[in-house]
Amino acid sequence: MMYCEATALLEGCVMAFPECCICYKAMVPGVDMMQLPACEHVYHLECITKWFNVKPTYPVCLKNYLEFLPAAYKALGERMRAVRE
Repeated sequence: MMYCEATALLEGCVMAFPECCICYKAMVPGVDMMQLPACEHVYHLECITKWFNVKPTYPVCLKNYLEFLPAAYKALGERMRAVRE
């Protein structure tokens, strides 16, 4: 067994919250899971991808994920919005 603090922490989070907060199905540590920055909530990758296609906030804590977009992407978005106005 190899020691990996990140893996142990992720498994601990899954054991504390064994279900995805979006679909409420069980999560398997390390399998198609995504831990979000800032809030560190864990979701199925497919669930959070679908969620972000509809809403710009995290499902549980409602933080706005747009702050984590790369600077170049933010600049492009601002230029596109300026053209529409």
